[in-house]
Amino acid sequence: MIYRSKAPLRIGLAGGGTDVSPYCDEFGGAILNATISLNANATIEPLESDQIILEAFDRNETASFDWNTALPIDGHLDLLKGVYNRIQKDYPFKKEDLN
Repeated sequence: MIYRSKAPLRIGLAGGGTDVSPYCDEFGGAILNATISLNANATIEPLESDQIILEAFDRNETASFDWNTALPIDGHLDLLKGVYNRIQKDYPFKKEDLN
């Protein structure tokens, strides 16, 4: 099975972060955002091999790792690795779970 996600991009014009706890709990918050006609896209596709392959097409960058529950944050595709690490933390899974 292939999992795909698409989300519109937005630009924070004012008040960024003031709507996030704990700041807004104490002081209230107000933000002004605008969406733009671009999207962020993500695809997750289970592979037959015991590898994790991250690809950032907009940056023409790729990184491959042996299967692991956490990927190293080392300055290369850290946003993608951080998302993977967070998903593994909140919803742990093993390679066997995907087959």
